[in-house]
Amino acid sequence: MTTRPRNLLDWLQQEPPTLATLHNAVTSTAPATRTEEPWPQVKRWTQWEDFSAATLNPLLQDIWNQEYELPASPPPFPAPAQLLIGNERALEFVLIRWHNTVVTVALEAVAARFKKLRPKLLFWASGGSEKSASKLGFPDWAGVPPLPAAPATLPRSACPGESKYTQHSLVSTIKKSQWALNCISQAAFYAIQRETRYFFLFTPHELLVGRYSNPKTPANTPAPPPASPPVSSRTRSGGTVKPAATPPPSSPYSPRTPRADPGDNLVPELAAIRWADRGRGKLSVSQALFSLHLLASLGSNVQDAYEDLAAEYTRPLRDLIRAAS
Repeated sequence: MTTRPRNLLDWLQQEPPTLATLHNAVTSTAPATRTEEPWPQVKRWTQWEDFSAATLNPLLQDIWNQEYELPASPPPFPAPAQLLIGNERALEFVLIRWHNTVVTVALEAVAARFKKLRPKLLFWASGGSEKSASKLGFPDWAGVPPLPAAPATLPRSACPGESKYTQHSLVSTIKKSQWALNCISQAAFYAIQRETRYFFLFTPHELLVGRYSNPKTPANTPAPPPASPPVSSRTRSGGTVKPAATPPPSSPYSPRTPRADPGDNLVPELAAIRWADRGRGKLSVSQALFSLHLLASLGSNVQDAYEDLAAEYTRPLRDLIRAAS
């Protein structure tokens, strides 16, 4: 692979493949048949407004406004026939074929520059790259540190992710809301079981990045009335964020017992990045994934509440950069 010095931010802001064939897809619009899922149910969420270009650009500017040895060309786009997204496996193929390559190359370049970061830097991998345990189950995606050539055991993911599929013809607001909550609940469950605050969820419409905190009240405290997912809201960068609306998984869940059940008090923060988002004042999907894995590498323990991202991560990033200079 031919490489040359390239600006990391430009690399992460490359135009991605367009997932433009959803209207031709066939997806069941029947409501979910399971009434009880094996994980805590997310009934509402809040906007994670701090995960935005307005915050991350100044926070990470000394990392991604630098030149690194990067491929001279981006990964080739999947062939048009491969962009006919009709199910989760097809969506994941495109993610692996392009976005996973872009993000992994960026993380590798940063790891080569900042030696102290490499041992703990998380890489975006398939869910099978993490430790297997029947009660945990496997997410579709995992954030794991560099693995030795022949690891005796696999690490636990510190940044799990899921992929879900839906199409635009799902017009029932109630169903779409419940399906979105079911999928968010599954992704959040993987983070709870792995004792990490971060998780993410792919749909053909957007990337959802999530963070959860410890419940502020006991699990047996009556929950507040379920709230409808929020409508579009204005972010600090001036754009709008819409919560995802995704269906339940296409295959049945395997019964699993959560290790710690936050009950009805699980209210994660979510930020949405649309596939077309890129350019000045916006986070691209690749940029958001790079940022999430980098921040999780520097600290992802679950707390009752969190400082602003800038307040929490400015000092660790400054120390990292100083050690490399």
